[in-house]
Amino acid sequence: MPAGVMLRGGFRADPKFNINYAVYFSVLSTASLVNSDRFAGGRLGIFCSRSTSEIGGSFSMAPGRAVECFWLHALWQPPILAARPSGSEYARFHRGKRPIV
Repeated sequence: MPAGVMLRGGFRADPKFNINYAVYFSVLSTASLVNSDRFAGGRLGIFCSRSTSEIGGSFSMAPGRAVECFWLHALWQPPILAARPSGSEYARFHRGKRPIV
């Protein structure tokens, strides 16, 4: 069974801005049903409460290697809705890049 650790949190950096983060790593697994490599990564987002928007980025890498991929994201949440219907992402992988909408 794959195993790992994730640390997530957030804090108010300013009355207008909140910062959220996540860092993780997973361990090597050779279980018969699920195989996984060791990976590590993180995410950082800055949320502006005035405009109800967030910008941020994340990355993923295998220990001992360069960053395998990274993502940039931008989200906007209309104040009257509880969901996040509007957003955009850009991802760059070791083998290429693509916008994700």
